[in-house]
Amino acid sequence: MSSVTLAPAEISEPANGQIKSPQVAECAIKTGGDLPATESVKRPHSPEDSTKMEGSGESVNEAAELNPDLIGANGDGVKKPRRDDRDGFHKVLEKENPRLEKYIKALGIVPEEEWETLREVLKEPLPTSFRVTGFRRDCEAVKTVINEHFLAQLQEEERKLCQEIPWYPDHLAFQINIHRRHMRKHDEFKPLRDYLISETAGGNISRQETVSMIPPVLLDVKPGHKVLDMCAAPGSKTAQIVDMLQGDISIPIPEEEAGAATSQAIDVPAVGPVLPDGLVVANDMELKRCNLLTHQIKRLQSPCVVVTNHDASQMPNICIGEADTAIQFDRVLCDVPCSGDGTIRKNLDLWRTWHPNNALALHPVQYRILRRGLEMLAVGGRLVYSTCSMNPVENEAILCRMLNETKATVELVDCSHRLPDLKRVPGLKKWSVMAGDGVLYEDAEKVPGNLKMRLRPEFFAPPNVEMLHLDRAMRVMPHFQNTGAFFIAVLHKKATLPWQKYAPLIPTRPPKAQQLNENEPLVPFAAEDPAAWASIKGFFKIQDDFPADQLFIRKTKDKSRHIYMVSKVVKEMLHSNLDRMRIVNAGVRILTRTGVMESTCAYRLAQEGLQIWMEHLHVAKITMKKDEIAAMLKKDFIQFAALSAETTKQVDEAPVGSIIVSYQKPEGDGLMFDLAAWKAASSVRCYVAKEERAHFTRLMNMDE
Repeated sequence: MSSVTLAPAEISEPANGQIKSPQVAECAIKTGGDLPATESVKRPHSPEDSTKMEGSGESVNEAAELNPDLIGANGDGVKKPRRDDRDGFHKVLEKENPRLEKYIKALGIVPEEEWETLREVLKEPLPTSFRVTGFRRDCEAVKTVINEHFLAQLQEEERKLCQEIPWYPDHLAFQINIHRRHMRKHDEFKPLRDYLISETAGGNISRQETVSMIPPVLLDVKPGHKVLDMCAAPGSKTAQIVDMLQGDISIPIPEEEAGAATSQAIDVPAVGPVLPDGLVVANDMELKRCNLLTHQIKRLQSPCVVVTNHDASQMPNICIGEADTAIQFDRVLCDVPCSGDGTIRKNLDLWRTWHPNNALALHPVQYRILRRGLEMLAVGGRLVYSTCSMNPVENEAILCRMLNETKATVELVDCSHRLPDLKRVPGLKKWSVMAGDGVLYEDAEKVPGNLKMRLRPEFFAPPNVEMLHLDRAMRVMPHFQNTGAFFIAVLHKKATLPWQKYAPLIPTRPPKAQQLNENEPLVPFAAEDPAAWASIKGFFKIQDDFPADQLFIRKTKDKSRHIYMVSKVVKEMLHSNLDRMRIVNAGVRILTRTGVMESTCAYRLAQEGLQIWMEHLHVAKITMKKDEIAAMLKKDFIQFAALSAETTKQVDEAPVGSIIVSYQKPEGDGLMFDLAAWKAASSVRCYVAKEERAHFTRLMNMDE
């Protein structure tokens, strides 16, 4: 039985997602067959791989070769760039790759008159972009702070550089058209930059490249959906999906497109989350990236997310219920590994390492992931296929191959009317393929015999390309709106796939269990410790209809310290799949054991899960004044003697133990929030992480 880690360790850096060298990629193609089922090409560049406000990601050795003046030496004599001179990388790196430029130009993606503009934009640093995350009430407060207290204070010229991304729902995403390293050097941006760093650490802002926000928006996730994110790490797109699943982002769907969406969504109001249901399976094949993904998702406060560790192309069936029925997902996101030339503005090493064989080697991997995603998609469901590559071999060629094999059971969805403020071009219907020596071939028949095993027919446009409606796919180019490049296609599953008619449940070999916490299996809390649940239920005055079977703990020799809540679907999934899946993380922490003897209940509320089930709690709720909460957030606690008479009366009526402290703007509208706290003998202490305390303090200071 595989085990579940519910409280992941902190992760400081994402795994390096470099693909193997062009020589290795070429060697893989020489074999004449697909790559092995377990991907021999490591996960390449993704626009989300560098999500921190700090860090460069450029090659130190390359900079040393190009400009020794930028290099210092550490105690071991190893040369490295000085922090203040990272900006020099963009200046000294020779941003030239004749084969890459030749290929992009030959594709005809952009008109001849736009080529020089595109070429210059590719050599410029990528702008800073971010998205506000969380429940709607919190998002609106953060957005107001950004607009009214930071952007409004900038001079007119600087203010023009900071824009809301016009096509993003609810105007919750921003793009600052200068690189983050340039922000460090301009004092006028320092307050905004410090704010973004702090809010990113607290999980209220997600650093995410603009174009990588597009696929989840087009996925059209609704509350109650079951969603599979096949290549999820590092988690920015997963965070978008969770926000939509919990009903906090409104994405209007035109009437003419409504028929392409499944009708299994549950109507849930966007304000006041009430035990969100649904399921998000966030998968990645690299365990280190799963840990990074878990660290990101931990801040989403959702009971609906499960992190799994599998090769996406061999994703096992996820079964629920006594009948062992495989889940058919309402939505599937296939943001597949790719050669990453669309990220060249950020991943500068690509100017040196880009090679046409990289895309040729990845085509079979991308095809298998898409095929498996469609198999796990419900009839009537929607799948979004995306890459951060401009290469048709990884995009249109994959779609052609799949659409022909699925024989009209799958179709491309026309999204040209969606996101009208997003500039894009339709998918190509004709393209050339470049061999390793830089020679371009327009169709498979012109490929010489010695290259036919490398440049396969499926890499080219098929004879029936006009019937496949590739113009319904979209490609975003960097010079359109100062972004990276991205390819997105939305597919609708109209009927059961041809090969699934004879094998509805595609058999997949159960993976060898990975013993992460062999001695700490996941078990239902109420059944494992009924006495503790009775104590919690009595202290917090929880009604009998509360779904206690959705609470889980890790069974240890001593009593488990944390209690986690999962959605109904996640509960069923955990019961049925622990022996067939590598589950890395599930649920959200809602209670923590304190060991304090002075309270009748040994558990206290956890801040990260408070919003999820607060409406089911009838514990003491104390409304404090602004200065009282500010003092408590600063020191972690506030003495009874420092409280006003009104607040003291509320505190006196509350029993010793876990309580909720609330703040609401006196006028009754605007800012409001709740904090998990503890009433002791002579003080009230809040249990809020340092980053979140800073967040709430800033909101109050700016709510004048």
